[in-house]
Amino acid sequence: MRLERLLGIIIHLMSTNKLITATELSKKFEVSVRTIYRDIDLVSQAGIPIASHPGMDGGFQIMESFSINKQSFSLEDLSAVYHLLTEVGTSQFQSISDKIAVIQPMVKKEDNKILMSMSHSKKERSTIELWLHAINQNRVISMNYTDAKAKQSCREVEPRNLLLEGSKWYGEAYCLKKNAERIFLLSRINEITLLDRHFEVRSKVQPDNSKRNEYLHLRFTNDEEVKRRVVEQFEDIRTDDEHINVYAPLYDHNYAISVILSYGSNVEIIAPKEIRMAFLEELRRMNTLYFKGENKR
Repeated sequence: MRLERLLGIIIHLMSTNKLITATELSKKFEVSVRTIYRDIDLVSQAGIPIASHPGMDGGFQIMESFSINKQSFSLEDLSAVYHLLTEVGTSQFQSISDKIAVIQPMVKKEDNKILMSMSHSKKERSTIELWLHAINQNRVISMNYTDAKAKQSCREVEPRNLLLEGSKWYGEAYCLKKNAERIFLLSRINEITLLDRHFEVRSKVQPDNSKRNEYLHLRFTNDEEVKRRVVEQFEDIRTDDEHINVYAPLYDHNYAISVILSYGSNVEIIAPKEIRMAFLEELRRMNTLYFKGENKR
């Protein structure tokens, strides 16, 4: 995972006064030299001063005046990150949480006030960990995937990122079958294999705003109770005198419909048409189910 690698690079540079070359770092973290240069740029942008010395005897080092210690973060800061990483439960996140516990042992106290639950099956945790390995090593993944319409397909993908939306994990990747960017719900991956094939990270294609079916547009009644829920659940919110308009990425059709149903008559689906039709079909099935029961009485 990139976060673990960046932290590892910082610790490695701080642990020695020697110049460390990009080649040495690439071998240690099992990534390309180009990836190391990108990581060094990110670390520098984060405010950690890394000096770069060119030439045969050159390399990288953190400037002598720089130091980092546990006083840089409050106990609450470290405790929140520690318990979140521990709850995710993969070995890569565990490595980071162990480092945090070394900086501030108090995060491990039993009476902590931060309670988190991100319960996932062992299968999904394993999928998350393998996806992270693939991102870290720029390796292609082969998987058997079931989409929202229960259609199965075999895919080979170049993973980019992991996304946590609510309580669901999604993987962002370039799909070699579709030759396009895709978002996959990790719980729908039935089988997954890390292939011994590496890839160069592609330039990310900017989303086509004309493809409205990639985003969900909902219109809510401008009621105080509804507004409180909407503000807690969504980010892109636009309010007028009569309505609350919400625009949200559409990752999972079934999940979207379940959220919409929870608002009852206080919400209308504006777009995409595909979700609107799927929602109407769900209402028809519910209508048949309940009125069929009533007619028998």
